[in-house]
Amino acid sequence: MLKSKQRGVRGKNRLANALNKPIEGRLAEKPTNLFKVILFALTLTAILAYSVSELGVENGFKITMVLIVIFFLAYLQGKSRSK
Repeated sequence: MLKSKQRGVRGKNRLANALNKPIEGRLAEKPTNLFKVILFALTLTAILAYSVSELGVENGFKITMVLIVIFFLAYLQGKSRSK
């Protein structure tokens, strides 16, 4: 009888044990720098396309340049804090 109870407990904890395991494989890998650059470029392209379509070419480029400077300054600030 003791063995059957132990099996039940083990069975109930199987889901909890599966959820508490660390993620392994490709999902656990940190994104590479190339992936980050591509994602950043796509984001800036989307911002540029949206701002140009809403504000016109001249103002759209100005807004996009301001956002690029803001992103760059935030990147530098994060870099200096990590040292």
